[in-house]
Amino acid sequence: MRLRKADEQRRRWENVGLAWLIALGIVMVAFGFWHVTPFGHRNLLMSDMGTQYIPLLTALQHALRYQTFHLFSFSLSLGSNVVPTVAYYLLSPFNIIVLAFSAANVPIAASVIIMVKIATIAATMAWFLQDHFLTSSRVTIVFALAFSLSGFVAVDFFDLMWLDALIVLPLVVAGIDRLVRAQRLGMFYGWLLVSMVTNYYLGYMMCLFSILYFGYTLFNQWGRLG
Repeated sequence: MRLRKADEQRRRWENVGLAWLIALGIVMVAFGFWHVTPFGHRNLLMSDMGTQYIPLLTALQHALRYQTFHLFSFSLSLGSNVVPTVAYYLLSPFNIIVLAFSAANVPIAASVIIMVKIATIAATMAWFLQDHFLTSSRVTIVFALAFSLSGFVAVDFFDLMWLDALIVLPLVVAGIDRLVRAQRLGMFYGWLLVSMVTNYYLGYMMCLFSILYFGYTLFNQWGRLG
């Protein structure tokens, strides 16, 4: 019995890894087909990506590489506190990837960050589906890929910070499941805090979703008990 449980756990983590690799491969093929960096001469410097994210990622790279951190900048209007800007754009742990690139290649780093984030969305959703439905079926990979390549991602992937919310969402939902079924608070509060810290713009939306999903789960739980 213990060996069977270990095999089940191993298969679940295999599915998580496969979801990550397949999603990464799909995005790499798509970028390669359209000759988007790092697989071609085209880039993603459109909308907020070119006007906000790339300059901010370049500034983050410089600050991390040379340990020059400033809480006030005159580059914002007539001078302003940069803490809100950092909290809004730069607290994702995936931004550390920029350290692997030179300042001139930050646009390439942004493409790599997008690819890794989309792959991680697939991985966390694969984990959640298996945990929620108590399965280790390979079919969960298909649904995880569908989620990671959804219309929201396709339309808004160049808004880097928004993708972190989709990475954390399955983990927050899993935390609500544990809260309702076993009265265990840690996972829900922990991942909800992560969602708020990495991107408070979608973090408050995560709070609204959590209220709705909590009510739905509680209603189902009462239905089973009744």
